[in-house]
Amino acid sequence: MIWSTPRLLPSPQQALQATLTTCIGFSSLSLLPSHALPMSYAGSTMVMVDIDPHWSTISVTKALDRRNGIGASVQYIPSMQGDNSHSSTSSGEGSHAMQGNETFILVDATRLVRRWNMPNAQANLWLFAGIGVYGASGISELVTVPNPDASANQPDTPNPTPNPTPPIPRPHPHQHLLKPVASTSITSTTANNQSSNSAIPPYLQFMVETPSSLSFAVRPGIQFDAETTRLRFEAKALLFLASGIERPLFSATVGAALTEATYTGFQPWIELQARSMPGVIDQLELIPKLRLLHNRIVLEVGYSNLGTVMGGLGYRF
Repeated sequence: MIWSTPRLLPSPQQALQATLTTCIGFSSLSLLPSHALPMSYAGSTMVMVDIDPHWSTISVTKALDRRNGIGASVQYIPSMQGDNSHSSTSSGEGSHAMQGNETFILVDATRLVRRWNMPNAQANLWLFAGIGVYGASGISELVTVPNPDASANQPDTPNPTPNPTPPIPRPHPHQHLLKPVASTSITSTTANNQSSNSAIPPYLQFMVETPSSLSFAVRPGIQFDAETTRLRFEAKALLFLASGIERPLFSATVGAALTEATYTGFQPWIELQARSMPGVIDQLELIPKLRLLHNRIVLEVGYSNLGTVMGGLGYRF
């Protein structure tokens, strides 16, 4: 004889309670601010635009599944010649100042390496890869520099009264690449040495030239983030590489939500981002931000300690 234990079916009330519990659990997870992640649920598409005076980005990412995504991005680094006191003073051949406007156009791959799900929080580790082209507009800039020969031959005269001379820009970091322009030398003499030193101009003009370029480019990257419905932390490192070009981008962001997450209204966040772009600007940027989350949309605006305003828009569909 075979004995069997009868299986007890749950009552309708128990089944309803279990269903509600499951739905509430999934709802709590879905309320996490996933707008900040590089990609969302399987099959979704994320479009992000960041407008910044130093480095602007537009990207599209399609989630093939919950761990893998593919997309494209454009990175634009505008030239900051002569009118930005925060621009890098790097003087190498591949420096940003000598390339003019720079653009990276890449096909991107995103990989979720690890996800840690906790009762009220989530953490993720991401890897990025990109392959494409790099382009630079090159520069052609006329600069004015002191003439060392004029300084060496200047006679000792007390309280000379110079004639008006053109303003001299800040020292150019690339004087080793300056090409003289013979026909535009500036002549100016003092009242006391006009006859003896008039043949040596105190200032010279030079043309700084770098041709435009186009080359192969790659971009590895990594990101770690952790978040709840009210707090978030993100650390990211990207390295843009081309022939003779290296443009790293590092950032860390902490944020706190001012209200609880909802499906119908905006959830405002206050954030602080620290950003470093060696070779583009020399200083560490500190950027307080206001971020607004609403269903599929994320909108943010910030003001840098360098005196610049930036904004971003993200949309998930």
